[in-house]
Amino acid sequence: GVTLTVDLKNDSQVPSDEVVQVYVKRLGDPDAPIKALKGFQRVNVGAGETKSVTIELPASSFEYYDSKADDLVVKKGKYQILYGSSSADSDLKALKLNVK
Repeated sequence: GVTLTVDLKNDSQVPSDEVVQVYVKRLGDPDAPIKALKGFQRVNVGAGETKSVTIELPASSFEYYDSKADDLVVKKGKYQILYGSSSADSDLKALKLNVK
């Protein structure tokens, strides 16, 4: 699995709630979903405050259907972990990951 930790900063003068969303995308696999929601966490961030948010992605977050095995398996290859405040590509930051 993978542990993702991100910092959230509230630059406003009022407390705010944010939902950090984490998606996984298998690169180079035309049969895989464009991206799949694999984790999220709602966080209250006070005015002017910065908070660290940790989201655990178990190995099962990287499972995709394998027709030969007729089951979900973690496939070797390149993945992207996308995280942000919505599913819109413009709201997401990306990390690359190579599963061996």
